[in-house]
Amino acid sequence: MRKTVLIFNAQSYRPGAVKFAKDVAGDQQSSLSALFINDTTALALTPEQRTVGGQTYVEEIVMSADEKKRIDAAIEASLAAFKKECIDYRLQCEPQVVSGNPMDIIRQRSRFTDMMIASPLLSFNADTHVPTTFITDLLPDVECPVLLCPEEYLSISEITLAYDGSKSAMYAIKHFFYLNPGYKGTRVRVLRIEEDGLPKHAATDNLLRDWMAVHCPSYSFVVMSGNASDVLLRYFLDNVDNDKLLVTGAFGRSAVSRFFRRSTADLVLKAADIPVFVAHT
Repeated sequence: MRKTVLIFNAQSYRPGAVKFAKDVAGDQQSSLSALFINDTTALALTPEQRTVGGQTYVEEIVMSADEKKRIDAAIEASLAAFKKECIDYRLQCEPQVVSGNPMDIIRQRSRFTDMMIASPLLSFNADTHVPTTFITDLLPDVECPVLLCPEEYLSISEITLAYDGSKSAMYAIKHFFYLNPGYKGTRVRVLRIEEDGLPKHAATDNLLRDWMAVHCPSYSFVVMSGNASDVLLRYFLDNVDNDKLLVTGAFGRSAVSRFFRRSTADLVLKAADIPVFVAHT
């Protein structure tokens, strides 16, 4: 049994995760729930002391009735869209609305979750980068693997395992298959990245091959050299199909972590529009 949580902005629903969750978790032993986060950080700001006409008072931050009505309507619309998608894809997934600081809520919940699914466009402001600043700030501290899911994608027919010999990369590969055993029959390609100027890992490559033979016998092994982020960019721009899924370790000391520099990730995710599984130690 595995606990998977879908993450949404309660006031601004983005489609895609329900269909993806159906494909990923629908036919496996999985407890699936959805967390709709209502960002109330603006209301949590410390009240300021002000002085007017010689009189001192504390200015409290109070939500107006119109603003509350707008937010309540936005949350209801998000829940309605989510429930409709669940019906369309015949997926049982219980939604929960939680108010507070989104970053704090997700970090806390991740400690008690096996895997989270979110859009790379998840944001609680007007950020339109891919991935958003919220996602890039969140991923280093989240305590479980995260599947970043585009809003539109094809069923996954090929999985690319980005491997640079690092602990972080192997950690991500292991946890992807532990959490998603249904993909063991999918075509798998190990993209071995030899970064310029760094030690080679021929010995550990053989150990990786032994591990793959046990867990995913049908795979291919491709070696590419150069800067890790440049290699990933070149690889996916040369193989632009949104039926692929990328597995990568990130935010450790891995060279692959530099994939998430916005200059690279923005180009890859926009060009290929593929799901990305991210895990780190």
